Amino acid sequence: PEPIVSWPRFRDEEELQPAPIPGSTLTAWHPETDSLPAFAHAIYQSRELEQVAGDDDIPPPVPAGQVVFGGAGLLAQQAGCPARAFVERRLGAKELRRAVAGLDPMTRGELMHEVLEHWYRQNPESSTLTNLPAAERASRLKTVIDGLLAPRIERASGVLAIVTAQEAARLQVLIEQFFELEMSREPFSVVATEQPCVVEIEGLKLTLRLDRLDRISSGDLLVIDYKSSRIAAQGWAPPRPLEPQLPLYAVMNRADGIAIAQVSSKGVRIDGWSDAPTGLKTVKSVEKLKFDVEDWEGLVEAWRESFSTLAQEFLAGDFRVNLEDTALARGEFGLVIRTAELAGFADDEEAEGDAND
Repeated sequence: PEPIVSWPRFRDEEELQPAPIPGSTLTAWHPETDSLPAFAHAIYQSRELEQVAGDDDIPPPVPAGQVVFGGAGLLAQQAGCPARAFVERRLGAKELRRAVAGLDPMTRGELMHEVLEHWYRQNPESSTLTNLPAAERASRLKTVIDGLLAPRIERASGVLAIVTAQEAARLQVLIEQFFELEMSREPFSVVATEQPCVVEIEGLKLTLRLDRLDRISSGDLLVIDYKSSRIAAQGWAPPRPLEPQLPLYAVMNRADGIAIAQVSSKGVRIDGWSDAPTGLKTVKSVEKLKFDVEDWEGLVEAWRESFSTLAQEFLAGDFRVNLEDTALARGEFGLVIRTAELAGFADDEEAEGDAND
């Protein structure tokens, strides 16, 4: 019945004005701060202390029959910090998306995926890229981009419409560069794109979406994941891969190689691991990875064992914090996991160890 509206008076040294709202007048409020209790005091007075026995403070395992929603990100969080995987996947906590002006990185990545999906659904053979004149290839690509972004531009207004139109021009340039890289590869055929699938590991069901699966001229299969930012391939390394999506695809699809296709303003490149002939120097063979495996089959088996272990840990209610890299447990969940205290503890332990040395 009596709404109270407030706004910041200043941003740095700039005085601000309230946004337009219904109503003829606004009344300034000047509280007598001396008569109000401090927030910290009010919170402290409302405290309730509860003593919990150490043996009783163990998270329970996932109940039989309970569905846990997640994909490769669940295993990535479990590999990096089991406590964070528990908070997000078991308790259902979600981080807020950061507000940005214009198109955020996630939206840009989604648009890039959509354009490449449409192109390779219509033109699955790499020979189409090599046989088309450059001008014709660019014209066909522009038709795909315009068809996908035109509805977005029509729905948008003001600055957002301008930014979306600029994104169309940016995608045109980046994907033309990517096509040049694709044409330097061994001939290939795209046999699947944006294909959803479900994989079950130790009773844990994960929903995945395959960006792209290529059959190269040798007959081998290469799994490709599009990224609009750089991802280090070392994140695939067993026994706790921090980037498990592509290794999961390799295990599930019995692929002969995995690769990341980076399509961004910072660079256009394809990095991967494979013993199959791809024609790309940036796709390394297993023998050059210096892992304790002899060949590709050995690496896939190491991944399979890694995912089995991670799934078992998660289902058992694992809540360990990675003290070696507490950054993986920070962010919005840091308050729940109390990583600030743990990080301080870890730093003290390290300092004490250095002193003893």
